[in-house]
Amino acid sequence: MVESGFELGSLVSAGVSDVDPGIEIDHADSVGAAVRRLADRGYDLIVSAEQFDGARTGLFLRHLCARRFPSVPFLLLSEEGHASRAGGLSPGECRQRIKRLL
Repeated sequence: MVESGFELGSLVSAGVSDVDPGIEIDHADSVGAAVRRLADRGYDLIVSAEQFDGARTGLFLRHLCARRFPSVPFLLLSEEGHASRAGGLSPGECRQRIKRLL
């Protein structure tokens, strides 16, 4: 989970725990930290807030991951409570999508 705070992280953790409490979740608070972790270790799913650090850095990370890690599913979440025009998901939609992916 990539975000500057952990508001969405708790929702994602709850959704994942609903499916399998044994699934491990890592958090990164910046695009750079996320990319370093992705390069060091394989992941089954990437979840990112659409906006953090005052910018839409989640969109940048999504495009970067599409090029560098194309086989890893990517969820882009909107903290505004609705799906964004850029393909973000509301927290409720995220929970449902995580269940389907897992």
